[in-house]
Amino acid sequence: MRAAQLTGYSQDFEIGQVPDPVLMSPTDVIVKVGAAGFCRTDVHLWLGQLDEMHKTAGIELPFVCGHESAGWVVEVGSAVTHVQVGDAVLLHPLATCGYCLPCRAGDDAHCTGPVFPGIAAPGGFAEYVRSNARAVVPIPEGLTPVDVAPLADAGTWDDAAEQLFDRLLEQYLRVHHPLLYALLRAAGCIDYQAQVPTGALRVPYTRVVLDWDQLGALFDHPLSALERAYHWNDPDTPFDHARLLGNLAAVLRTLGLSTSPIIPSLQLGSGLDAQTQASVHQDVDGLRVKLLQGLRVGQHLSYEVGADLFPGGPDPSAVPTGLVLRPRLLGSLSESVALGASLAVTTTVAADIGAALALELFPGATRLAGSVRNTTVVALPAKLTAAFPLLEV
Repeated sequence: MRAAQLTGYSQDFEIGQVPDPVLMSPTDVIVKVGAAGFCRTDVHLWLGQLDEMHKTAGIELPFVCGHESAGWVVEVGSAVTHVQVGDAVLLHPLATCGYCLPCRAGDDAHCTGPVFPGIAAPGGFAEYVRSNARAVVPIPEGLTPVDVAPLADAGTWDDAAEQLFDRLLEQYLRVHHPLLYALLRAAGCIDYQAQVPTGALRVPYTRVVLDWDQLGALFDHPLSALERAYHWNDPDTPFDHARLLGNLAAVLRTLGLSTSPIIPSLQLGSGLDAQTQASVHQDVDGLRVKLLQGLRVGQHLSYEVGADLFPGGPDPSAVPTGLVLRPRLLGSLSESVALGASLAVTTTVAADIGAALALELFPGATRLAGSVRNTTVVALPAKLTAAFPLLEV
Protein backbone atom coordinates (compact mmCIF):
# COMPACT_ATOMS: atom_id res chain seq x y z
CA MET A 1 0.00 0.00 0.00
CA ARG A 2 1.02 3.63 -0.34
CA ALA A 3 2.08 5.67 2.69
CA ALA A 4 3.53 9.11 3.43
CA GLN A 5 6.78 8.28 5.19
CA LEU A 6 9.05 10.30 7.40
CA THR A 7 12.42 9.41 5.86
CA GLY A 8 14.54 12.06 7.59
CA TYR A 9 14.08 14.72 10.22
CA SER A 10 13.08 18.17 8.97
CA GLN A 11 12.66 16.76 5.45
CA ASP A 12 9.60 16.44 3.26
CA PHE A 13 7.45 13.35 3.71
CA GLU A 14 7.87 10.89 0.83
CA ILE A 15 5.18 8.73 -0.75
CA GLY A 16 6.31 5.12 -0.91
CA GLN A 17 5.20 1.51 -0.72
CA VAL A 18 4.95 -0.28 2.65
CA PRO A 19 3.48 -3.68 3.62
CA ASP A 20 -0.26 -3.87 4.20
CA PRO A 21 -1.23 -4.27 7.89
CA VAL A 22 -2.56 -7.70 8.88
CA LEU A 23 -4.54 -9.00 11.84
CA MET A 24 -2.21 -10.03 14.68
CA SER A 25 -4.76 -10.84 17.41
CA PRO A 26 -8.51 -11.61 17.73
CA THR A 27 -9.18 -8.01 18.85
CA ASP A 28 -7.41 -6.30 15.95
CA VAL A 29 -9.24 -4.11 13.42
CA ILE A 30 -7.93 -3.06 9.99
CA VAL A 31 -9.26 0.33 8.81
CA LYS A 32 -9.10 1.93 5.37
CA VAL A 33 -8.03 5.50 6.13
CA GLY A 34 -10.44 8.17 4.95
CA ALA A 35 -8.77 11.10 6.69
CA ALA A 36 -5.81 11.71 9.00
CA GLY A 37 -5.09 14.83 11.02
CA PHE A 38 -1.69 16.49 11.26
CA CYS A 39 -0.99 17.26 14.93
CA ARG A 40 1.61 19.30 16.79
CA THR A 41 3.04 15.97 17.94
CA ASP A 42 3.70 15.16 14.28
CA VAL A 43 5.76 18.34 14.12
CA HIS A 44 7.79 17.09 17.11
CA LEU A 45 8.32 13.81 15.27
CA TRP A 46 9.32 15.64 12.06
CA LEU A 47 11.84 17.76 13.98
CA GLY A 48 13.38 14.69 15.59
CA GLN A 49 12.43 15.69 19.12
CA LEU A 50 11.13 12.16 19.83
CA ASP A 51 14.18 10.43 18.39
CA GLU A 52 15.35 9.06 21.74
CA MET A 53 11.93 7.56 22.39
CA HIS A 54 11.97 5.90 18.96
CA LYS A 55 15.45 4.49 19.52
CA THR A 56 14.39 3.10 22.90
CA ALA A 57 11.39 1.43 21.24
CA GLY A 58 13.56 0.06 18.41
CA ILE A 59 11.89 2.21 15.74
CA GLU A 60 13.91 3.44 12.81
CA LEU A 61 13.23 5.73 9.85
CA PRO A 62 11.43 5.63 7.50
CA PHE A 63 8.35 5.78 9.70
CA VAL A 64 4.60 6.20 9.03
CA CYS A 65 3.18 8.96 11.28
CA GLY A 66 -0.46 9.82 11.87
CA HIS A 67 -2.29 9.27 15.17
CA GLU A 68 -5.50 11.16 14.31
CA SER A 69 -7.21 8.75 11.94
CA ALA A 70 -10.70 7.85 10.77
CA GLY A 71 -12.03 5.64 8.00
CA TRP A 72 -13.94 2.45 7.25
CA VAL A 73 -13.51 -1.03 8.70
CA VAL A 74 -12.20 -3.56 6.16
CA GLU A 75 -11.29 -6.50 8.42
CA VAL A 76 -11.94 -7.50 12.03
CA GLY A 77 -10.56 -10.13 14.38
CA SER A 78 -12.69 -12.99 15.66
CA ALA A 79 -13.28 -11.28 19.06
CA VAL A 80 -14.53 -7.96 17.65
CA THR A 81 -18.30 -7.59 17.98
CA HIS A 82 -19.19 -3.87 18.14
CA VAL A 83 -18.14 -2.98 14.57
CA GLN A 84 -18.24 -4.80 11.26
CA VAL A 85 -16.80 -4.45 7.80
CA GLY A 86 -18.00 -1.23 6.14
CA ASP A 87 -18.61 0.74 9.37
CA ALA A 88 -17.26 4.29 9.53
CA VAL A 89 -15.06 4.66 12.61
CA LEU A 90 -12.80 7.04 14.49
CA LEU A 91 -9.58 5.64 16.00
CA HIS A 92 -8.57 6.57 19.53
CA PRO A 93 -4.84 7.44 19.47
CA LEU A 94 -3.97 4.99 22.26
CA ALA A 95 -4.92 1.34 21.67
CA THR A 96 -4.90 -0.20 25.15
CA CYS A 97 -4.84 -3.91 25.96
CA GLY A 98 -7.96 -4.16 28.12
CA TYR A 99 -6.49 -6.95 30.24
CA CYS A 100 -4.09 -5.29 32.71
CA LEU A 101 -5.32 -4.00 36.07
CA PRO A 102 -5.25 -0.28 35.12
CA CYS A 103 -7.37 -0.97 32.01
CA ARG A 104 -9.88 -3.06 33.94
CA ALA A 105 -10.17 -0.27 36.50
CA GLY A 106 -10.85 2.33 33.80
CA ASP A 107 -7.40 3.90 34.04
CA ASP A 108 -6.45 3.34 30.40
CA ALA A 109 -3.77 6.03 30.46
CA HIS A 110 -1.66 3.69 32.61
CA CYS A 111 -2.12 0.57 30.45
CA THR A 112 0.89 -1.73 30.80
CA GLY A 113 0.79 -2.88 27.16
CA PRO A 114 -0.44 -0.04 24.94
CA VAL A 115 0.08 0.44 21.20
CA PHE A 116 0.27 3.99 19.83
CA PRO A 117 -0.21 4.00 16.02
CA GLY A 118 1.51 6.99 14.47
CA ILE A 119 3.84 7.44 17.45
CA ALA A 120 5.29 4.03 18.29
CA ALA A 121 3.70 1.92 15.51
CA PRO A 122 2.76 2.54 11.85
CA GLY A 123 0.05 5.20 11.75
CA GLY A 124 -2.66 6.68 9.59
CA PHE A 125 -0.60 8.51 6.93
CA ALA A 126 -1.26 5.46 4.77
CA GLU A 127 -4.04 3.71 2.91
CA TYR A 128 -4.67 1.27 5.78
CA VAL A 129 -3.89 1.20 9.51
CA ARG A 130 -4.21 -1.46 12.20
CA SER A 131 -5.69 -0.74 15.64
CA ASN A 132 -7.72 -2.77 18.13
CA ALA A 133 -11.36 -3.02 19.16
CA ARG A 134 -10.95 -0.85 22.29
CA ALA A 135 -9.68 2.06 20.16
CA VAL A 136 -12.33 1.87 17.44
CA VAL A 137 -15.29 4.23 17.89
CA PRO A 138 -18.24 4.07 15.44
CA ILE A 139 -19.04 7.39 13.75
CA PRO A 140 -22.70 8.52 13.92
CA GLU A 141 -24.65 8.92 10.71
CA GLY A 142 -24.26 12.31 9.10
CA LEU A 143 -20.53 12.53 9.88
CA THR A 144 -17.63 11.48 7.68
CA PRO A 145 -14.02 10.54 8.50
CA VAL A 146 -12.96 13.96 7.23
CA ASP A 147 -15.26 15.61 9.80
CA VAL A 148 -13.93 13.78 12.83
CA ALA A 149 -10.33 12.65 12.19
CA PRO A 150 -8.64 15.70 13.82
CA LEU A 151 -10.83 15.18 16.90
CA ALA A 152 -9.36 11.75 17.66
CA ASP A 153 -6.53 13.28 19.68
CA ALA A 154 -8.06 16.50 21.00
CA GLY A 155 -11.42 14.99 21.93
CA THR A 156 -10.19 11.90 23.72
CA TRP A 157 -6.89 12.91 25.29
CA ASP A 158 -8.39 16.03 26.82
CA ASP A 159 -10.65 13.86 28.98
CA ALA A 160 -7.93 11.34 29.80
CA ALA A 161 -5.47 14.08 30.78
CA GLU A 162 -8.11 15.75 32.92
CA GLN A 163 -8.84 12.50 34.76
CA LEU A 164 -5.15 11.87 35.36
CA PHE A 165 -4.50 15.42 36.59
CA ASP A 166 -7.49 15.38 38.94
CA ARG A 167 -6.48 12.04 40.43
CA LEU A 168 -2.84 13.04 40.96
CA LEU A 169 -3.76 16.38 42.54
CA GLU A 170 -6.32 14.73 44.81
CA GLN A 171 -3.72 12.22 46.00
CA TYR A 172 -1.15 14.95 46.58
CA LEU A 173 -3.56 17.04 48.66
CA ARG A 174 -4.81 14.03 50.63
CA VAL A 175 -1.27 12.92 51.57
CA HIS A 176 0.61 16.21 51.97
CA HIS A 177 -2.13 18.71 52.87
CA PRO A 178 -4.90 16.67 54.56
CA LEU A 179 -6.66 19.65 56.15
CA LEU A 180 -6.86 21.57 52.86
CA TYR A 181 -8.03 18.38 51.15
CA ALA A 182 -10.77 17.90 53.77
CA LEU A 183 -11.97 21.50 53.46
CA LEU A 184 -12.09 21.34 49.66
CA ARG A 185 -13.99 18.09 49.85
CA ALA A 186 -16.48 19.49 52.35
CA ALA A 187 -16.96 22.54 50.12
CA GLY A 188 -17.93 20.30 47.21
CA CYS A 189 -14.78 20.99 45.18
CA ILE A 190 -13.69 17.33 45.17
CA ASP A 191 -16.19 14.70 44.11
CA TYR A 192 -16.03 10.93 43.67
CA GLN A 193 -18.24 9.60 40.89
CA ALA A 194 -18.95 5.90 40.45
CA GLN A 195 -18.33 4.71 36.88
CA VAL A 196 -19.65 1.46 35.39
CA PRO A 197 -17.91 0.85 32.04
CA THR A 198 -19.73 -1.39 29.56
CA GLY A 199 -16.77 -2.68 27.55
CA ALA A 200 -15.43 -6.21 27.75
CA LEU A 201 -13.37 -7.01 30.86
CA ARG A 202 -14.06 -3.57 32.34
CA VAL A 203 -14.78 -3.26 36.06
CA PRO A 204 -16.50 -0.45 37.98
CA TYR A 205 -14.24 2.29 39.29
CA THR A 206 -14.43 5.67 41.00
CA ARG A 207 -13.53 8.79 39.06
CA VAL A 208 -12.03 11.73 40.94
CA VAL A 209 -13.41 15.11 39.78
CA LEU A 210 -12.02 18.49 40.84
CA ASP A 211 -14.71 21.12 40.35
CA TRP A 212 -12.89 24.37 39.62
CA ASP A 213 -16.16 26.22 38.96
CA GLN A 214 -17.30 25.32 42.48
CA LEU A 215 -14.03 26.62 43.92
CA GLY A 216 -14.51 29.95 42.15
CA ALA A 217 -18.12 30.18 43.28
CA LEU A 218 -17.05 29.73 46.92
CA PHE A 219 -15.12 33.01 46.76
CA ASP A 220 -18.07 34.90 45.25
CA HIS A 221 -21.07 33.46 47.12
CA PRO A 222 -19.98 30.82 49.67
CA LEU A 223 -23.43 29.92 51.00
CA SER A 224 -25.01 29.63 47.56
CA ALA A 225 -22.08 27.54 46.36
CA LEU A 226 -22.48 25.08 49.24
CA GLU A 227 -26.22 24.83 48.68
CA ARG A 228 -25.65 24.11 44.99
CA ALA A 229 -22.96 21.49 45.72
CA TYR A 230 -25.35 19.37 47.79
CA HIS A 231 -28.60 20.36 45.99
CA TRP A 232 -30.01 21.99 49.10
CA ASN A 233 -33.52 23.26 48.35
CA ASP A 234 -33.12 22.21 44.72
CA PRO A 235 -36.55 21.47 43.19
CA ASP A 236 -35.05 19.38 40.38
CA THR A 237 -32.41 17.27 42.16
CA PRO A 238 -32.78 15.46 45.51
CA PHE A 239 -30.71 16.68 48.46
CA ASP A 240 -27.39 14.78 48.37
CA HIS A 241 -27.31 13.92 52.08
CA ALA A 242 -25.03 10.91 51.59
CA ARG A 243 -22.31 13.02 50.01
CA LEU A 244 -22.71 15.77 52.63
CA LEU A 245 -22.40 13.38 55.57
CA GLY A 246 -19.52 11.53 53.90
CA ASN A 247 -17.58 14.74 53.30
CA LEU A 248 -18.35 16.01 56.78
CA ALA A 249 -17.04 12.75 58.25
CA ALA A 250 -13.84 13.10 56.22
CA VAL A 251 -13.23 16.61 57.57
CA LEU A 252 -13.88 15.59 61.17
CA ARG A 253 -11.59 12.56 60.91
CA THR A 254 -8.85 14.82 59.54
CA LEU A 255 -9.27 16.93 62.69
CA GLY A 256 -8.80 13.82 64.81
CA LEU A 257 -12.46 13.29 65.76
CA SER A 258 -14.27 9.96 65.72
CA THR A 259 -17.21 9.41 63.35
CA SER A 260 -19.32 6.39 62.50
CA PRO A 261 -22.52 5.61 60.56
CA ILE A 262 -25.62 4.92 62.63
CA ILE A 263 -29.05 3.44 62.01
CA PRO A 264 -31.78 5.91 63.08
CA SER A 265 -34.29 3.25 64.10
CA LEU A 266 -31.84 1.90 66.68
CA GLN A 267 -30.68 5.25 68.07
CA LEU A 268 -33.61 7.66 68.28
CA GLY A 269 -35.27 6.14 71.31
CA SER A 270 -38.48 7.61 72.70
CA GLY A 271 -37.19 10.90 74.13
CA LEU A 272 -37.93 13.08 71.09
CA ASP A 273 -41.37 14.41 70.31
CA ALA A 274 -43.52 12.55 67.80
CA GLN A 275 -43.12 15.18 65.05
CA THR A 276 -39.33 15.01 65.12
CA GLN A 277 -39.25 11.22 65.21
CA ALA A 278 -41.59 11.11 62.22
CA SER A 279 -39.41 13.54 60.23
CA VAL A 280 -36.32 11.31 60.49
CA HIS A 281 -36.03 8.76 57.70
CA GLN A 282 -35.59 5.44 59.46
CA ASP A 283 -34.11 3.60 56.46
CA VAL A 284 -31.29 6.08 55.73
CA ASP A 285 -28.04 5.93 57.67
CA GLY A 286 -27.03 8.92 59.77
CA LEU A 287 -23.69 10.07 61.16
CA ARG A 288 -22.46 9.98 64.76
CA VAL A 289 -19.72 12.39 65.81
CA LYS A 290 -17.80 12.06 69.07
CA LEU A 291 -16.22 15.33 70.20
CA LEU A 292 -15.11 14.25 73.68
CA GLN A 293 -15.02 10.89 75.36
CA GLY A 294 -13.44 9.79 78.59
CA LEU A 295 -13.32 7.16 81.28
CA ARG A 296 -11.78 7.57 84.72
CA VAL A 297 -11.52 4.16 86.30
CA GLY A 298 -10.38 5.33 89.70
CA GLN A 299 -13.32 7.75 90.02
CA HIS A 300 -15.83 5.44 88.26
CA LEU A 301 -16.67 8.31 85.86
CA SER A 302 -17.45 8.10 82.13
CA TYR A 303 -18.71 10.74 79.70
CA GLU A 304 -19.31 11.37 76.00
CA VAL A 305 -20.01 14.61 74.13
CA GLY A 306 -21.00 14.62 70.48
CA ALA A 307 -23.90 14.75 68.07
CA ASP A 308 -26.00 12.60 65.76
CA LEU A 309 -27.06 13.76 62.29
CA PHE A 310 -30.04 12.10 60.63
CA PRO A 311 -31.34 12.75 57.08
CA GLY A 312 -34.99 13.75 57.22
CA GLY A 313 -37.73 16.06 56.08
CA PRO A 314 -41.21 17.35 56.91
CA ASP A 315 -42.73 14.62 54.74
CA PRO A 316 -41.58 11.15 55.90
CA SER A 317 -42.86 9.55 52.70
CA ALA A 318 -40.67 11.75 50.46
CA VAL A 319 -36.91 11.76 49.99
CA PRO A 320 -34.88 13.56 52.70
CA THR A 321 -34.66 17.30 52.19
CA GLY A 322 -32.60 18.26 55.25
CA LEU A 323 -31.04 17.07 58.49
CA VAL A 324 -32.06 16.50 62.08
CA LEU A 325 -29.26 17.21 64.58
CA ARG A 326 -29.43 15.66 68.03
CA PRO A 327 -26.76 16.46 70.65
CA ARG A 328 -25.22 13.66 72.67
CA LEU A 329 -24.34 14.56 76.26
CA LEU A 330 -23.94 11.29 78.13
CA GLY A 331 -22.43 10.61 81.51
CA SER A 332 -22.40 8.11 84.32
CA LEU A 333 -20.99 8.07 87.84
CA SER A 334 -20.56 5.07 90.07
CA GLU A 335 -19.90 5.02 93.79
CA SER A 336 -18.98 2.00 95.89
CA VAL A 337 -19.48 1.71 99.64
CA ALA A 338 -17.63 -1.04 101.46
CA LEU A 339 -19.65 -3.10 103.93
CA GLY A 340 -16.85 -4.89 105.58
CA ALA A 341 -13.87 -6.74 104.20
CA SER A 342 -15.78 -8.83 101.67
CA LEU A 343 -18.98 -6.88 100.79
CA ALA A 344 -19.58 -3.66 98.83
CA VAL A 345 -22.62 -1.79 97.45
CA THR A 346 -22.20 0.02 94.10
CA THR A 347 -24.65 2.72 92.97
CA THR A 348 -24.60 4.08 89.39
CA VAL A 349 -26.33 7.21 88.06
CA ALA A 350 -26.49 7.76 84.26
CA ALA A 351 -27.74 10.88 82.47
CA ASP A 352 -28.48 11.65 78.79
CA ILE A 353 -29.05 15.39 78.52
CA GLY A 354 -29.38 15.43 74.74
CA ALA A 355 -31.79 12.53 74.29
CA ALA A 356 -34.85 14.81 74.19
CA LEU A 357 -33.32 17.64 72.17
CA ALA A 358 -33.19 18.01 68.39
CA LEU A 359 -32.62 20.74 65.84
CA GLU A 360 -34.52 20.31 62.57
CA LEU A 361 -32.63 21.86 59.64
CA PHE A 362 -34.93 21.86 56.63
CA PRO A 363 -34.97 24.28 53.66
CA GLY A 364 -36.91 27.36 54.78
CA ALA A 365 -37.71 25.89 58.19
CA THR A 366 -35.59 25.46 61.31
CA ARG A 367 -37.14 24.16 64.53
CA LEU A 368 -35.78 23.34 67.96
CA ALA A 369 -37.63 20.34 69.37
CA GLY A 370 -37.66 19.26 73.01
CA SER A 371 -36.07 20.92 76.02
CA VAL A 372 -33.56 20.17 78.76
CA ARG A 373 -36.48 19.58 81.09
CA ASN A 374 -36.88 16.24 79.35
CA THR A 375 -33.38 15.19 80.36
CA THR A 376 -33.16 11.49 81.06
CA VAL A 377 -31.59 10.59 84.38
CA VAL A 378 -31.50 6.92 85.33
CA ALA A 379 -30.46 5.55 88.70
CA LEU A 380 -29.48 1.95 88.17
CA PRO A 381 -30.31 -0.58 90.91
CA ALA A 382 -27.63 -0.92 93.55
CA LYS A 383 -25.35 -3.88 93.05
CA LEU A 384 -24.07 -5.98 95.92
CA THR A 385 -20.69 -7.57 95.41
CA ALA A 386 -18.88 -10.03 97.64
CA ALA A 387 -15.24 -11.06 97.77
CA PHE A 388 -14.17 -14.12 99.69
CA PRO A 389 -10.47 -14.67 100.41
CA LEU A 390 -8.92 -17.92 99.28
CA LEU A 391 -8.53 -20.58 101.93
CA GLU A 392 -4.96 -21.55 102.67
CA VAL A 393 -4.28 -25.21 103.46
